[in-house]
Amino acid sequence: MLIMAGGMAACDDNPNAPYRPVTTINPVTTIDPNPDSRWAYRPCNSVESNPDAPAAPNALIDGLWQGTLTNETLKTREPYTGIVAGDGRFRLRSFGHTQLVGTLAVQGDRYNGAGFAHSGGLTWHDGTLSSDLVIAGTIAGRDTLDGEFTLASGDAGCFELDYDANLYERPSSLDLIAGQWLVYDGWGWLWLSFDVSAQGEFSAEDGCGCSYAGRFRLVDSGFNLYAVDLDITQNAVFNYMCSISGNFEGLAYLADTADGLYANHYLNMVLTTSNDALRIDMHR
Repeated sequence: MLIMAGGMAACDDNPNAPYRPVTTINPVTTIDPNPDSRWAYRPCNSVESNPDAPAAPNALIDGLWQGTLTNETLKTREPYTGIVAGDGRFRLRSFGHTQLVGTLAVQGDRYNGAGFAHSGGLTWHDGTLSSDLVIAGTIAGRDTLDGEFTLASGDAGCFELDYDANLYERPSSLDLIAGQWLVYDGWGWLWLSFDVSAQGEFSAEDGCGCSYAGRFRLVDSGFNLYAVDLDITQNAVFNYMCSISGNFEGLAYLADTADGLYANHYLNMVLTTSNDALRIDMHR
C-alpha cells in the first residue's frame, strides 16, 4: 500500500523504472528495544472459543478501530487502524504501507473472513508483495475487535483494536467533503489537487503520467464512513511513467489534523484492486 504523497522527485525519466506515488511513513521492521514501549513485541495470545456458550445476537461490526497488530513471523508490533463497514468489508492498515483487505462474517460475538494482505513494498515471508489472507476473532460491538490472521506466505499474527467512538460517530455527508483537497509528497511539495463536486465526483492528474477519476458515496449518514471508487489510467503524454493504473475501490473517513481542530481535517482513502493496495491522504 502506498501513502499517496508521492512527489515530483519520485518521477523517473527511465521508462524501465516504474513510478509509484509513494510513502511518507516507513513500516516498523525491527523490534522496539524498549520492553516498556507500547509497540514492543509481545507474543500473541490465542483466541479461545467456548462451544458450550449460549448463542448471542450478532455483534455490530462496523466502525473505526485503533490498536496494534503483531506479526509473529517477523516479531514486530505496530499501530494499526481498522476500517469496517456494516456489510463486513474491512481494511486493516498500518501507519506505513501494509493493508489487510477482505470481508468478515459475524456469528454472535465471533467472526471469520478472508481476503488478501498487501505489504506495500517490503515482501512477506515468502518474498511476495500480496498474499491470501484468513482472519478470525472475537468482537464486542462498539468496544473491541480482536483477532488472528494467517497468510499463505507463512506470515501470521494477531491484532487488538479498540472502537474509536469519537472518530466514527460523526455524521457524514457529501457537503462535508465537497471542495478542494490537496495531496503532498514526502518532501512537502504539492503533488495532486482534487476538486470534489457536490455529487462526490473528483478527478486529477499527477506529474508522472497518471490520471485519476473517482466518486465518493455515503454509507450511512450517521457515521463517518464513505465508499469510494477510483479509476487510475495512464495519460497520453507521460504514460510510460505511470505504473499504478487500475480500478480501485475502498473506504474513506474524515480525520482531524495534528492541531486537533475538526474544521481542519484530512480525508483518508484506503483503496484496493484484486491484489494491490493504495492509500491516499487528502488535506484541506
